[in-house]
Amino acid sequence: MNTNVTIIGAGSMGTALSILLSKNGQNVKMWSPITEEIEMLQREREHLQRLP
Repeated sequence: MNTNVTIIGAGSMGTALSILLSKNGQNVKMWSPITEEIEMLQREREHLQRLP
């Protein structure tokens, strides 16, 4: 069963949790107050600053 999950915060923990949930079939959305961080995640598909 797929569950919709929203992660508030796109730092190290939020990114790691999002990866794990997504790999387990969950529908994941992330939110961050830092627009550049979300744009980078959308563009690169990884968090280059927090999880190299």
